[in-house]
Amino acid sequence: METDGTPLPEATNDRRKYSGKFVLRVEPALHRRLALKALAEGESLNSYCTKTLLNA
Repeated sequence: METDGTPLPEATNDRRKYSGKFVLRVEPALHRRLALKALAEGESLNSYCTKTLLNA
């Protein structure tokens, strides 16, 4: 961002509270694919996505 002159976003501070929830909109085909992978792993879509994000 600095290279192309785009200002960097302001850093978050430790006083901000996070709920642990956020909405992620994806195409229906990706939603289906993730749901099927979660089912094959024997876990919920939420836990499958959380695990996948942690390993990214």
